[in-house]
Amino acid sequence: MSTNAHDDAQFSHCIEALKQSDQYAQLLFLPAELRGPAAAILAFQQEIDRIPYLVSEPMPGEVRLQWWREVFLSKRDGEANANPLASSLLATVEKYDLPKEGFVRFLDAKVFDLYNDPMPDRATLEAYLGESESFILQMLALMSGVEHDAILANACGHSGVALGIANILLRTPFHMDKQQIYIPVDLIEACGIDAASWLSTETPNHVSVYQGFVGLGQEHLKKAKFEITKLPKDKKGVFLSLSCAELVFKRASKKTKNLRDPIVISPLSKQWALMKTSVFGL
Repeated sequence: MSTNAHDDAQFSHCIEALKQSDQYAQLLFLPAELRGPAAAILAFQQEIDRIPYLVSEPMPGEVRLQWWREVFLSKRDGEANANPLASSLLATVEKYDLPKEGFVRFLDAKVFDLYNDPMPDRATLEAYLGESESFILQMLALMSGVEHDAILANACGHSGVALGIANILLRTPFHMDKQQIYIPVDLIEACGIDAASWLSTETPNHVSVYQGFVGLGQEHLKKAKFEITKLPKDKKGVFLSLSCAELVFKRASKKTKNLRDPIVISPLSKQWALMKTSVFGL
């Protein structure tokens, strides 16, 4: 089997892993030559995002994160070569000269997901999402040939925060069941309750907190759209997922009660949003 055929098989594994996720539809709007490597990046993100759902205590999650750190630090070469996701991810990192230290910082940021420490303030939330969601977007953009400059940094920064907030809104029922608080405490307290009260019986103040958080996501989405207009038209495909975040914000902005109820958006609605955005832009 040729090296290229072997790589194709590895990327096929990554694409298959994404088929039940929102990210799979996004892949289809990327250039064909980018889909496999992008799938490796997104499948890695999905793998790490799944960890809190798979463990009941922080330590097993820490062990999983440490294994991936050691993969990027070249301490698990034999195991990584035998792991389809790890081997295809490392091949992608090498091919596109992506920074391994950035992936280590991504993993460091995701430690927060394993514990019940509340998100203290908006600056900390934005830093957390910058090292995670924004970083993934930046890697995809660099792979697609976007110049690494301040415009890209701003576009990825605001886009990552918007996507991250949308994902937090989608996962709010899970977070509340696990007593986790991703909404910044400074925003919660500004609405007249404390962090502990956020996890208790719903009140009108809870709705104010929730809508304030939605507003924060919409603010970053607006800034992201502005920055993306400065990028070359043929390099904007990696930001299409913002159209799905916009759907989340529209649905969440109508919530006036039952905040623990999940936000449900049909796959067809997401696909239509991606298609419309790919044609008309954000």
